[in-house]
Amino acid sequence: LEDPLVVVVENKDGVFNPKTLDLIYKLSEEIQTYKEVKNDGVTSLSTEKNIYGLEDGMEVENFILNENTSLAQAKEIESHIDSFPLMQGTLVSLDKKATLIIADMNNIKDAEVLYFKLLELANKSKNSDIELYVAGEGAVSGYMGSYIDKDAKVLNLLAGLIIMVVLYIAFRKLGAVLLANLVILGATISALGFMGMNGVAFFIITNALPVVLIGIAVADTIHILSTFFERRRDFPDEKYKVAIVETLLEMWRPIGLTTLTTMAGFLGLSLSSTMPPMIYFGLFAMVGVAMAWLFSITVLPAMMSLMNLNQSSQFKQKEQQNQLLGKLGHAVASHPKRVLVFVVLVSIFGLSGFVKVIVNEDRITVFNKNEPIVQADKVINGRFKGSHYLDILIDSSSPEGLFELDVMGKVEALQTYAKTLPYVQGSVAYTDYLKQMNKSLNEADEKQYILPPSPEAASQYFLLYSARAAADDFENILDYDFQKANVRIYI
Repeated sequence: LEDPLVVVVENKDGVFNPKTLDLIYKLSEEIQTYKEVKNDGVTSLSTEKNIYGLEDGMEVENFILNENTSLAQAKEIESHIDSFPLMQGTLVSLDKKATLIIADMNNIKDAEVLYFKLLELANKSKNSDIELYVAGEGAVSGYMGSYIDKDAKVLNLLAGLIIMVVLYIAFRKLGAVLLANLVILGATISALGFMGMNGVAFFIITNALPVVLIGIAVADTIHILSTFFERRRDFPDEKYKVAIVETLLEMWRPIGLTTLTTMAGFLGLSLSSTMPPMIYFGLFAMVGVAMAWLFSITVLPAMMSLMNLNQSSQFKQKEQQNQLLGKLGHAVASHPKRVLVFVVLVSIFGLSGFVKVIVNEDRITVFNKNEPIVQADKVINGRFKGSHYLDILIDSSSPEGLFELDVMGKVEALQTYAKTLPYVQGSVAYTDYLKQMNKSLNEADEKQYILPPSPEAASQYFLLYSARAAADDFENILDYDFQKANVRIYI
């Protein structure tokens, strides 16, 4: 099962009219032609089967039979939905002002392409009476990739520009800015290059990797350049290349240790995670940090030797540079208890806020509230049983075991229990279809919307159904041996 994409067809005057039903039929036919959609992968009023009784048995046919629906036929379809509880709140909203066209994908990788196809189709098909929205978990998956990629392109560029500005303010030398960017580019390209060489895909979370490496890779460069310019100020007679060597001798240990501790942090992230994207993020961030260190102690000093950097104006006056930090250090050393009390108070304040942090795993909140997909999600959650669901696999352990009375009773009990849970809006299982068939074969008596009286009756109901319709109508909720079933819980 893949998360489907959903087109919501909304008409404030109700969907059971020729104009709306004809549009549903046309859209369903066109969506089925998309190569990203499974064969018979569209579920709507034009593809979903109505089940009702006849004098000689049971009839199974599509709710919408053709494109040219009359007003009388529209009212008849509405009547059929009224007598089919399973469709209420799942395929058609309870207020009858919206209905769904559900598209099952061949592959989750097609989600982004299919989302934009459906969005384009919806935009060109809506009119003054009918609004169309594209929603569903599949739509979220499809749009999230391009949404984050678009943000990441701006973020990476912006982060680079900000780092460049900060470096120029710190050193007031374009040469220093250039050197830092060489280290950043080397570390980032190396990390992403190792990913490609090992056949690791670029996951959504990997978009954050360049930004993380930009911030970390520049640190070693800043330490080395700052120490170098300080030496040039403090030892003006020291030869240029000697100053570079002495700088590295002074800084190799601190930058080496900070590199190791940073790598250890990312290694811990990788080892503690069970999700491949997080594992790879930790591993290749660790590679990027290591490469930043390597570039800092090799490429950086080599380029410094070639460029013959002049002294930075920011490091010429030692007294002015250290005056503020000197005052701060004196104050801290003179009043250690007050400083510690202040830190404890700040920590307590932070802890009081920490316990109130809300874990929000709803992916729809990733998007800006004005995005079409967010508006679509509000419509589907407001009018239907929900756009999120939990699939539960039931295994009866034997062919046709799902027809056993105790198994059917347990599935029904599971559905009943699920409705008592917070946020659960309803459920769908094969037992709901059996109830509808039982009612249809008992003169549409509402009291007969119950499970079949015996395993033989349940088996016979599906046999009658298959004589009237395709056997794969239930492929998303049953296997062909009637041993395993899917119970979908709507949230």
